[in-house]
Amino acid sequence: MGCFKKIEDKINFKLLVLTFLSFFAVVSVMAIPNDPSNLVTNSTVFDGGNFTNQSINLNFLYLDSDGVNGSASIILYNNSVVMFQLDISNISNGTYQTVFVDQNNFTGDNIGDNITWSVNFTNGTDFNSGGDIFVGENYVFENSIPHFEDIFNFSLSEDFGVLNLSSLQNNVTDLETLDANLVYDFNNSDSSKISLSLDNSTGIITLTSLTNQTGDVSINITVRDENGGQDSEQFVLTLNSVNDNPWWDNITDQVGSEDIQGEFNLSGFAWDVETNKDNFTYDYINNNTNLVSLELDNNTGNLSWIGVVNQFGDANVSIIVYDEDGGISQDEFNLHLNSVNDDPNNANSLKINSSSDDNVTLNNLVAEFTIGSDIEGDEVVYNISWFKDGIEQFTFGNLTNSSSISLEVLNASNTTKGENWSFSVDVCDIPNYACSGSIFSDNLTILNSVPSTPVLNLLLNNSQVSLDDLNLELNWSNVT
Repeated sequence: MGCFKKIEDKINFKLLVLTFLSFFAVVSVMAIPNDPSNLVTNSTVFDGGNFTNQSINLNFLYLDSDGVNGSASIILYNNSVVMFQLDISNISNGTYQTVFVDQNNFTGDNIGDNITWSVNFTNGTDFNSGGDIFVGENYVFENSIPHFEDIFNFSLSEDFGVLNLSSLQNNVTDLETLDANLVYDFNNSDSSKISLSLDNSTGIITLTSLTNQTGDVSINITVRDENGGQDSEQFVLTLNSVNDNPWWDNITDQVGSEDIQGEFNLSGFAWDVETNKDNFTYDYINNNTNLVSLELDNNTGNLSWIGVVNQFGDANVSIIVYDEDGGISQDEFNLHLNSVNDDPNNANSLKINSSSDDNVTLNNLVAEFTIGSDIEGDEVVYNISWFKDGIEQFTFGNLTNSSSISLEVLNASNTTKGENWSFSVDVCDIPNYACSGSIFSDNLTILNSVPSTPVLNLLLNNSQVSLDDLNLELNWSNVT
């Protein structure tokens, strides 16, 4: 047992020595990690630029020839000044690693800065043969230019008025520059069709239509950030034609006179962009039919009027014009009819006769008539003229404000048998002295007067003479 034991102890010692030697041999021949490779720095936003305000990735390949996992120590530099250090452990051999550096570490102030980094591998025992620092590729920050999203073409109707578009800030992105610091500009390809203004503080475009303008207008918008980056976008505004209503221009009030017809032409006051005046249709509304009657000729555009008899004053007239596409416009004017002095009414019921109705020379002639009245109530004067055989002989005038029956007498000393007599009456108002015109009576012929029976008064001196004794003979001659 003891020998076994000694032999056993010797064996165990030899095993321990071999194990130790084996362990030492393994440690002494373990390979160090390879130098870092495939070092790549890139932005997390694949827009082709090393722009600020973007996160970046640091990429490398960890490789150990003996397949041992390891760790990495990374240091990030900005213009060779250390920004921070990051240690990564438990990296599987043969794997690509990415270190994410958040965008908050970079702002617009970093434009032009040179970002570099180093990586140092260890497998727990040794470091890579390249030393403690391996510098990665340079990454120089650029300004990220603003970017326009698409602005779509759109259309409006002509004469739309004023329209504010949504803010351009909704269509632009920029990594460094705040919306409020973006500067916009525009180019209007046809300022004769559309007026455009832009508020840089809000990015709002205001469009204002210009009268009766149609067609396409190209508008180019440019945006610039505070670092000089710029982008532009173009859209096309189409102005569609719509029918324009006709309109009245400087229609004038009209003045006429009572009982006198007047007219004026409407086409001289109506206008339309598309419709020829010859194709207009007119209408009217008479707001005082008790004063005036209107008549319209659509072929000529003439509107004529005639006042209701002896009426004067004002009438408001609405006039309407239609174009051939149904457009309509309405205006109004005042029609004033001046008062005109009217002639007084004629005398009437003229009669001529003699004072005893037998028309003889011994009787006066009597003119009987009714005085004509005056519409305005003016006083009137009537003139009566006597005519013998158609020739005026006498004229008399009288003033009156009544319309009663009048009698005028011509003395018998002025007439002789066989003559034809008549009279006329002319009525005039005062103070205008408008006259009705002469009205004539029928003719009256003067007849011979019939002789009367003589009356004899005999004075007898001799009372003895009787009537029977008298023999009296009288011879009559014609008496005029």
